[in-house]
Amino acid sequence: MSKERILDAADKLFVEKGYDATSVRELAQEADVNIAMISYYFGSKENLLEEMILRRTQHTRAKIEEFKQLDLHPMEILDQMIDLYTEKILYNKKFHLMLHRELSLSQREELHERIIGILEGNWQHMKSIIQNGQNEGIFREDVDVEMVVLTLFGLINQCTQGKITRRMILKGPSENEVHDRLKSHLKNILRNHLLVK
Repeated sequence: MSKERILDAADKLFVEKGYDATSVRELAQEADVNIAMISYYFGSKENLLEEMILRRTQHTRAKIEEFKQLDLHPMEILDQMIDLYTEKILYNKKFHLMLHRELSLSQREELHERIIGILEGNWQHMKSIIQNGQNEGIFREDVDVEMVVLTLFGLINQCTQGKITRRMILKGPSENEVHDRLKSHLKNILRNHLLVK
């Protein structure tokens, strides 16, 4: 289907070249469609970027819903979420670097608000798991939930910075070992910080 081919092309070119450096003509060539098809399906390149990000987040949202349906302890759900986000972000480093680069720019504020709205849905799920654990008396009530979520995503995103990560911790271990270390570290941090003693 042409729409999916365009989204695939956007996913490839925006990640490889950056949003601004990718022309609509290049997108059409990569997708093997007429330029008018991009306008027909998306209306604009901005809308195409938004739709591409939405497509990537829908899988994550579905997995989160699966976790929430399981009869698991809140800490076990958070463990699943840490595994999910670590793998998702670290195996898609270029996409996340492109996304953060785009959101750091001062232009396209309206688009950025829409993108943040898409991402916020997943952050809210993480917050609700912690808040549910607090309501059940499993997690400490005095925990700053937003800061816990920022700590989690901040550390994972920091590990996408290849040169920094290599200099600090990749002096021998494979990338998979670093992923495992990161997951273990985050789980330990959250257990020590969240659980009622």
